[in-house]
Parts: sequence; C-alpha cells; structure tokens
Amino acid sequence: MPVVFTFEGLRQQVRLTNSHLTLTNYSSKTGGSIAFRTHFTFTTATSFVNDVVLTPRYAWFTDSAQPQLYRVDRRHPTRRPVTVPLSGAWRQTPAVNNANGIARWD
Repeated sequence: MPVVFTFEGLRQQVRLTNSHLTLTNYSSKTGGSIAFRTHFTFTTATSFVNDVVLTPRYAWFTDSAQPQLYRVDRRHPTRRPVTVPLSGAWRQTPAVNNANGIARWD
C-alpha cells in the first residue's frame, strides 16, 4: 500500500517493495502526474525496510535487517537516498528484526 503525503503543492506517493522505492509526484490542484517518477534501490543487501516518518525536509525509513536508516530529501526527490548508519549505543542482533518503528521528536 502506498504512502501519500502533500508537500509544497505536490502530492507525493511512495511505494515501497522490499528495498525498492518508487516516488511519484502529482499536482495537488489537478491530481495529474507531473515532472517525474523516481525509482531507487536503498540497498542490495538483505533488508526489511518497513517504517517511515516524515519531517518537513526528509522522509526517514528504517531497515530492520541492517543497522541503518535511509533518508529521502522531499524537496529534491530525484536525489539518491542517503544511508545513515546507526551508531553509538546501538547494537544489531543478527538474524532478527531490529530498528522496528520510528517516531519524530520535536
């Protein structure tokens, strides 16, 4: 099921299948597809990308199989996603889902 959000006059639809992201922009006024459809692969490693949180600038995705997040720039959705490794006190447990769930903290 796609995630749909509105940003600066665009309605953006995100479809996530395994580690593949398709982002389509639509006009908020007409509903018609505009400009581009973007396809990205977050990773070719084993992954389970399953949660997203939206901030004013970015969409952040968790990967429960890898110790990393993926950041998609909502203002420039044709830019490749950035992989952000989890660090600090984070401990990845092999062969189970980790990093399940994400929340925005203001």
